[in-house]
Order: sequence, then structure tokens, then C-alpha cells
Amino acid sequence: MRRYLIMLSALFVAIIVMTMIKSWQRRRAIARGEDPEAIKGITIAHLIGAFAGLVVFFLSVYLLEGTSSAPGTAYRPAMITDGQISSGGFEESGQSDGTQSDVNKSDVNKSDGNKGDGG
Repeated sequence: MRRYLIMLSALFVAIIVMTMIKSWQRRRAIARGEDPEAIKGITIAHLIGAFAGLVVFFLSVYLLEGTSSAPGTAYRPAMITDGQISSGGFEESGQSDGTQSDVNKSDVNKSDGNKGDGG
């Protein structure tokens, strides 16, 4: 899902920047007394729009993928132990079959889940 958001945001930024530059070129052409429809082909607006889209794409990939966990990690959720919340996070799993590691299993067995008294 993240990759689709990155691609769509880059596409929308490129379109918005290109539209703004084309609008600016149109206003300048009208102010000079020229025909704004006479501009044909690929213009600098198209190139700047494409460049802006690429910049947004690569920045998004760097920011979103740079903060994700490594492929060989497993998520350990936050748990309540003796009335205190222990923080969760990513740990090296060492297993590639997707099962819980021995450390995670022992944590679950010790805590027996959340047995709150309801108040």
C-alpha cells in the first residue's frame, strides 16, 4: 500500500507543478500580447513537473522505506507486566518460517495476557 501512495503522490505533485507553470506561462503570454495557445510540444513546464515528481518519489521512498524494519525482524507488541507497560518494537527473529521466536513465546507465557480487574 505504501508504494502506491508514493507513486500517486509523485504523480499528483508532477501534475500540480506542471499546471502551475503552464498557468504562469499563459499569464505571461497574455501580458506580452502573444497567443497562449501557440505553445506546442514539450515545454520547460513539462520538464520541471517531471523533475518535481521524481524528487517527491525519491524523497518518499527514502523517508518511508528508510524508517521501516529490516526483513529479518519480528514485531514484539507492547505488554502490560506487573501494572507497567513495556515498550514494543522489532527484534531479530532468527527464524524465516514466520513463527514466534522462543523469546516471544516465553514473554507471552509469563504474562498470561492482560488479566485486568476491570477498573
